[in-house]
Amino acid sequence: MEVLRPETCALTIPFNAVMKTIYRLILATVLLGHADLAAQQLSLRDSDSTDASRRGVLVLHTGNVVKGELTPRPGGYEVKLPNGQMLVAAGNIKFAARDMDDAYRRMRSSFETLSPDVHLQLARWCLSHHLKAAARREALDALHLDPNRQDAKGILESLARMERQRTEAAQKPMHLQQAVAEAMVADRLSLGGLPPEQARQFTLRIQPIMINKCAQCHAGLKTDFRLVRYGRIMKPRISEQNLASVLSQVNLESPDSSPLLVHALKMHGGSRHPSFPGRSGSLQLDLLKTWVRSVAQHLEPTLVSTASSPARTTVSQINPEQLPAEQKFLYNAKSAARRDDFDPSAFNRRYHSGSPKTGVNPSLNPTAKEQAPIQRKKSR
Repeated sequence: MEVLRPETCALTIPFNAVMKTIYRLILATVLLGHADLAAQQLSLRDSDSTDASRRGVLVLHTGNVVKGELTPRPGGYEVKLPNGQMLVAAGNIKFAARDMDDAYRRMRSSFETLSPDVHLQLARWCLSHHLKAAARREALDALHLDPNRQDAKGILESLARMERQRTEAAQKPMHLQQAVAEAMVADRLSLGGLPPEQARQFTLRIQPIMINKCAQCHAGLKTDFRLVRYGRIMKPRISEQNLASVLSQVNLESPDSSPLLVHALKMHGGSRHPSFPGRSGSLQLDLLKTWVRSVAQHLEPTLVSTASSPARTTVSQINPEQLPAEQKFLYNAKSAARRDDFDPSAFNRRYHSGSPKTGVNPSLNPTAKEQAPIQRKKSR
């Protein structure tokens, strides 16, 4: 009987057994890989939602995240974004999560050992995705394990600096609102004490209309009704000057007969066309009329007492130097509105009337009786 030697057995039977074992391990690895991808694809379906798609977060192997409405598809996820949709392959996905907080918890649990380096890696990932509280926690955990980690201290300093910037940014709107409020108060005073709505309407609506329609002729120094043009930046002083000019053309006692409105309705200054033509011009005129009426209604009671007052003070009895700055401006505006340097009736009363109350006595002027009354010119 032939006896098998040990070395012969080692070369035949054990060799086949080893190869089978290797094939089985390779097959098991492939199957486990596919099972892991399938588990990732179905990770969002373990919630209580029955919808096929839901909002969530995909964390990629690169550390980046994709947020949107996730729908499981063969081989990955379809992500619906605000501007379209995209398909993310399962091989690029590390895991899926409900939100960023859930993504952080899953990311943290994916490490077997939380060493200082791992804590700092998590801290940087949290910072890149605006998870500041989690980043601070990871940096503190790293310092707890290794108090000499300067990179952990740097992360904490960065977080403290961002917190200071956030606090300062939260306080800036309050300062801005305060500055705007102060500017509105100053603008209200500089605009003759008009109510805020009327002052704002003059600056934003009335003044641009007047500049566009009237400044071409009334921007010169030789005209009494003078408007000042402005550039891209409006200065309060320019608005104040233009308001004074506009108020000088407003009849506070009879707003609808104000020179500003009368001349706007007809051709003047040698022009063959009206200043406010067409439908847009009609709308601008309506806006101008409404503003003039509201201004006249506000300014008149401010300067003159009501008729029921026992001692009625007239404008001629007011000393402008004794008025506050705001009331002084109103007084000057009303005086300008009442005075017309080219009013022929005022000239005739002064030089052709027997009353000596408003000008030179005609008896002292030998040529007064020979002068004919002056008629108002058609053009301004």
